[in-house]
Amino acid sequence: QNIALGKQTKQSADKRQKGSYLAVDGSTNDQIGNRCTHTEQEFNSWWSVDLGAIYLISHVIIWGRKDCCIERLSSFTIDAIMPVKPRKCGPYQFGNWTDFFMGDISECHYQNEKVDFLNATCQQNTVGQFVRIQLEKTDYLSLCEVEIFGRQLPSEYIGGKGSYKCGSSGHRIEGDFLETAFARSIIECVYLCSVRHECYASNYNKATQECQQHVAEKKSNPLTNMIQDPDWDVFGSL
Repeated sequence: QNIALGKQTKQSADKRQKGSYLAVDGSTNDQIGNRCTHTEQEFNSWWSVDLGAIYLISHVIIWGRKDCCIERLSSFTIDAIMPVKPRKCGPYQFGNWTDFFMGDISECHYQNEKVDFLNATCQQNTVGQFVRIQLEKTDYLSLCEVEIFGRQLPSEYIGGKGSYKCGSSGHRIEGDFLETAFARSIIECVYLCSVRHECYASNYNKATQECQQHVAEKKSNPLTNMIQDPDWDVFGSL
């Protein structure tokens, strides 16, 4: 199921009233200029959709223009953005467009060659509420339709009862670890922990992108073993 259809969208600028909503109107047949989004010509032109919840993104399909300027749709990234950073001992809340500009980014795909159609499989653990398509050059960005596929993450991930909802920057916990993994953000590190029932907290090193998954008794609070360390962030359950 296309989770982008009819959702709220934005883009870096509107040219000739060709708004961002045209990329999620459900029409994949009209790959011509008057049925496609259009930004101004600028560096890092972007388009984004708010999925309204946090998803694990599997793939993104893009229809570009066929009537003109195919070379414009090249040298771009597809990113998922998780807009809410862990708050100290508080649940996740869905973000807004202000959070969008500050969120943790998971790169789904980078496309160098020009395309008028792309079916991009995302990298593993691409997680976010927003999906953004952004040029890595100075040009117009025009999209005729964007479809996004993935699964909504359960309440255990986004801050429901018994979830990973207590954390602190500049700290880490000591104790026994299930494993050490690589993660591109604290959000991905938390996700890796959340899918393992025996994992109750994560240490994340921002510099090395090291993710330490901590094991503890479910009824205990692993954050009681927290110590100060400026290189690490910790996020765990209560």
